[in-house]
Amino acid sequence: MLNPCQEIYESVEKKSTDYYDQQSERIIRAFQRINPQEFVFSPDTEGIPGLQFDELKMAILFEPDYIKRFYEIAKYFGYDERGMIRDSIKHLGMLENPNENEEIIHSLLRLPVIDDISFDSKDTFSIFSEKLGDYHFIVATEALKDNQELMEYLEKVPFANRCYSHTSILAGIFEDNYSEVSLCKNIFGSNFHHAYSITPDRKTVIDLTFNGIFTMEDFKRLEEPYPFYSEQQERLSYDIWYATENSGLDPDTELLLQAALYRKYLDEVGYQGPMCEAPKVMQKVTETM
Repeated sequence: MLNPCQEIYESVEKKSTDYYDQQSERIIRAFQRINPQEFVFSPDTEGIPGLQFDELKMAILFEPDYIKRFYEIAKYFGYDERGMIRDSIKHLGMLENPNENEEIIHSLLRLPVIDDISFDSKDTFSIFSEKLGDYHFIVATEALKDNQELMEYLEKVPFANRCYSHTSILAGIFEDNYSEVSLCKNIFGSNFHHAYSITPDRKTVIDLTFNGIFTMEDFKRLEEPYPFYSEQQERLSYDIWYATENSGLDPDTELLLQAALYRKYLDEVGYQGPMCEAPKVMQKVTETM
């Protein structure tokens, strides 16, 4: 039987991953039926439809004749068109030099919902969409390039799929920021766990998985977050300590995620006291399993 905290996590993530793979495979098959050219996926994505779908989206950017039809198929199978905004932000955020952007912008402008993209020659991209609204983001590595600790960290750690690690390093650098963990919506409408950093006034979000800094308004439109954990560094340190001691999660689980899941578990069982007394609650529940 799963540990209660692990069960909370997997009840969301497994369902989300399975559905993402299912819909991705349907889109790929439907697209292959109307595309006379066989697309060869890389060995790294073999047997993983979700990764193959992401790979195909990238390839489609350079196949203008098929873009419209591809996204019509994707939308038929429940694809949220905001995914095109998200992908555009990721592509722009990962540019080695944001000022050298002509080729990628030209490609992104082929996407059905993108009307225009601009860069202020300093650190801010704007994406304009009559259908979905306008989005603006600051390239984090440009705005924060004078922070040596962060730059050294990002030289070693990939941007993608490291939201807990990214948020933890930001918590250590900007101790007044809030480390927040939420349920967000993926492009097929399923929930997934996601972490990011929020400034003390709660008006700005730093999400290094995009290498982006967003207004809270834009971030909410982009990710639809439902927060269940949000703490500043001092409290976060205590929560991590108690979670690692008492949650029963695998020690290799990201520390921020452990703290968030333990808090969520305590909330679900109706515990109202200090987290430092929570081990008694976990012990009672474990004894009944």
